[in-house]
Amino acid sequence: MRLIKLECPHCGASLEVNDGAELVTCRYCGKMFELTDDVTRTEHTVNIKDEAKLKEAQLKEQQYQDAQERERRMREAEKQECYKRGFAGKFNIVMIVFCALGLFTAFSSGHILAGIIAILQIVLLVISRLLATGTLKTIKGFRIPPVIPSLLALLLVFPFSSMYTAKKAEKLTWPNTGIASHIPDPSAKYGSIAYNNSSSFKAEVDKYSAKQCSDYAAACREQGFTEDTQHTYEFQGYDAEGYTISIDYDDKDQTMEIRAEAPLETTELSWPISDLVQELPAPPSLKGVIKTESNDDVEVLLTGISAAEAQDYMNAVKTTSFGENFKLQDGELTAA
Repeated sequence: MRLIKLECPHCGASLEVNDGAELVTCRYCGKMFELTDDVTRTEHTVNIKDEAKLKEAQLKEQQYQDAQERERRMREAEKQECYKRGFAGKFNIVMIVFCALGLFTAFSSGHILAGIIAILQIVLLVISRLLATGTLKTIKGFRIPPVIPSLLALLLVFPFSSMYTAKKAEKLTWPNTGIASHIPDPSAKYGSIAYNNSSSFKAEVDKYSAKQCSDYAAACREQGFTEDTQHTYEFQGYDAEGYTISIDYDDKDQTMEIRAEAPLETTELSWPISDLVQELPAPPSLKGVIKTESNDDVEVLLTGISAAEAQDYMNAVKTTSFGENFKLQDGELTAA
């Protein structure tokens, strides 16, 4: 059953009664009255007054909300204008230009990963500017402070620098001239040739594993290079023609350095070759080359001498004034 609201015609109190009732007793003044047209009109008047008050309250609330929204927009506009004219906005533009230059130089020099990082930096800086100027309100429904993408772009400076300064892997084409033609091809994809001529050779092989280095040392032995020195990451050898090869491997960088030298052009020497060695007996072979000759230092390379002959020669030298200071080490005779 529906309840209706009305006013007591005697005291004006608000009452709620069933819409089917004919007689109503006011619980405030105790008077009884009938539900007539006059009472119905009074109820209607009350309802109209209530609706008018409600609409007035709603209008005031809407006006208040509109005023708040205008104030908020004004604050946002002032904030955006301050950003554009202030340090943050200008720094954002400088960073975008700087990253664009980094993008150009990275791709121009072949540093692709560095160029991709530069693109990501530019995207983050543009997003930061759009958020700060109000052009972009949210990202996938989330309001993100403009400082966050800016900080991410700044942090990417470190990986960009690392990628940009990293050595670019160059494709290695093994030459078939010079000393390179006398030593095995490492069959490497990446590396560089420092120099390759008729007397010396130097190359660096990149992205080369320790296993590949070991296999290359084995290939040198198969080609006729007698192993002189070998460690885990080092190999030195020489062949019957007098060519020498040296291999050094860096396990951390996975690079292998190859050095090779052609045999020295030797001649017949006359003994003594200088005043410093007058007291020394003539060596078993005088075929060689003088590498250093001065008033206080002489270095000569002799060929065709066996280890036994070198030992006999050292024993003979020990009887001279050089005595025990004359040493044989790693194939070299040194007199102090």
